[in-house]
Amino acid sequence: MYPIGDTKFEFYYQDGATQKISEETAITSSEIRLDTRLAYKERFLIGEFERLSLGAKYPILEIRYGYGIPSPRSDYEYHKLQLSISHWFNAFNVGWSKYKIEIGRIWGVLPYPLLKLHEGNETYFFDEQSFNTMNYYEFVSDKYISAYYTHHFDGYFFNRIPLFRKLKWREVAYVRGLIGGMDKANKEYSVFPEGLNTLDKPYFETGIGVENIFKVMRVDAIWRLSYLDNPNISKFGIRFSLHFLF
Repeated sequence: MYPIGDTKFEFYYQDGATQKISEETAITSSEIRLDTRLAYKERFLIGEFERLSLGAKYPILEIRYGYGIPSPRSDYEYHKLQLSISHWFNAFNVGWSKYKIEIGRIWGVLPYPLLKLHEGNETYFFDEQSFNTMNYYEFVSDKYISAYYTHHFDGYFFNRIPLFRKLKWREVAYVRGLIGGMDKANKEYSVFPEGLNTLDKPYFETGIGVENIFKVMRVDAIWRLSYLDNPNISKFGIRFSLHFLF
């Protein structure tokens, strides 16, 4: 069980009966959550206090369920379900790939901070769990499907160029997509702040990069492919990250 917590913010909602817009500065919620992970023949590197997954031969399935408990100290009742499948595999002699597909659904009429605020990234560091050309708090949904796919070429092209072969740089390509929506009741309940939107078409971004620079660095060039007219967005970005490749 997750403890009751207070989130401080300015939230405007519309009363369905009176159409009056009211302001709240905090939401109180209490949630029970169940997480299940199914990974057949997964391998681990085990330390004294933790273990590190080395992946599995078969896809890994994760299920997360959350129930918002109504009580005198909790304002909302809801159900949240999230399923994801991820896997990495060798791509013949052209390197290796990994992907993740995630499906989520939220039942209940809720303020937007309790819905799915899709993960953006406005830093210069590549984040594999986020959309790297999406702003923070740019999109929100109560049902969605997201997916990413990354292919590591392991020098398939660069090894044909003498200088790059000597440097041992490696190529990588990336694509990420999102489809989302929102029930009418949730759209009408919240008054979204400026810059926060629902999804009325798919969101996509893609990129290419070079990894194994100085043995640890990766640099990606990423392009945003949709919602190009949204204000204050980046259509293109350079992202950096550190990876230890063996």
